[in-house]
This record gives sequence, structure tokens and C-alpha cells, in this order.
Amino acid sequence: NGSAAAPSSSPSHAAPAAKVSLTVVVKTHPGAKPQRWTLTCDPVGGTHPHAQAACRQLLAAKNPFAPIPRGIMCPMIPAGGQAGTAQVKGTYFGKPVSGTFSRQSPCGSTRWAELGVLFGSSQSAQPVSGSPVH
Repeated sequence: NGSAAAPSSSPSHAAPAAKVSLTVVVKTHPGAKPQRWTLTCDPVGGTHPHAQAACRQLLAAKNPFAPIPRGIMCPMIPAGGQAGTAQVKGTYFGKPVSGTFSRQSPCGSTRWAELGVLFGSSQSAQPVSGSPVH
């Protein structure tokens, strides 16, 4: 068609950018092979296995990438010995975000529960009756 691709500095010709665009790398335990996904929200897309649910959880969270405030009280509920770390990078409503989430600390496990679908958990943040799934 003879027209060159629009440079990235000229967004007027490109489709609107997604409100959320992330790369998620999850290690379920030390030594595990990392799982890597991309996720976009509004519009929903990427390689994430539960993109629709992850976006719903992300968009409902209040400032999911804010650092845990110093001095905050965190529940001292055992995390069930579950390990797991996740690194998230990208943009969240136009702001660059980068964060590491861990299930191994009380505050970290609370944050993990709030965004569990983002890290590949098929369980939602609501309490589930019955025995835990391993």
C-alpha cells in the first residue's frame, strides 16, 4: 500500500493503547521453571491463561502496585507453606509499574491473595470452603 508504519511517537494512527499492559513472570517454588505471560486489559488480551478473570481482579483492586506501607498490620495467618514469587512489569493506566510479589511473608501473601488470578491461580480472592487445592 506504499505507506510506512507509523512511528511509535505518533499514536494518533495506532489503535488505542490498552489501559493495562503487563508482563507477568511467576515461579511457583524455588528452582521451578518460570511461567511467563502477557496481559492487557481494556481491551482484554495477551497470553495469560485466565486473562478475563485477571483483568476483572486487577481493575477491582485499589492500587495493586503500591508498596506495602511501613508499619501496617498484616494478618499472621500461615500461608500454608506455599512458596511462590511473581514479577510484574508494564503499564497500569498509563503509569509504569514494576513489582515483585511473594507468598512467603504475611503481607505478601495477602497481596498475592488479592491478585491470585494474575499469578495464574484459578481461585478467586473469595474464601473457598473445603480443603485447599495443592
